[in-house]
Amino acid sequence: MLLIVVLCCTLPAYGQEVGLKTNLLYLATATPNLGAEWKMGRNYTGVFTVGYNPFSFGQYEDADGNAVNPKLRHWLAAAEARYWWCEPYMGWNVGINLFGGEYNAGGIRFISALKEGRYKGWAAGAGLTAGYQIPLSARWGLDFSLGI
Repeated sequence: MLLIVVLCCTLPAYGQEVGLKTNLLYLATATPNLGAEWKMGRNYTGVFTVGYNPFSFGQYEDADGNAVNPKLRHWLAAAEARYWWCEPYMGWNVGINLFGGEYNAGGIRFISALKEGRYKGWAAGAGLTAGYQIPLSARWGLDFSLGI
């Protein structure tokens, strides 16, 4: 994060070429995330996003006296290529993405699916997205997208 701040403060800004972004819904799950989107051509952009959820909770004993180590941790990295109908960062777009990460979730008392079981491993996938971006000013915008 410090490297990104230093680079943003020392390199020349290309507001119409590169954008920094965060996923507010992902952030609402207490998962810090950061993305960058850069113009690759007249109607194309590339997006790279990372997210990391570091939660580990205090160990406790279940009803049988077994130690439970509750965690809700994961990291995710995703790359996407987008095609824009008008021009990058304005209006409608469609994209294709690849993602991967690792997860370790279980022992969480307040989530019924995670109370008794643990899910641990890695994930990888691909998908399609469709979205719309609304420019709010010269430097700010809202990007809405849905994916499968």
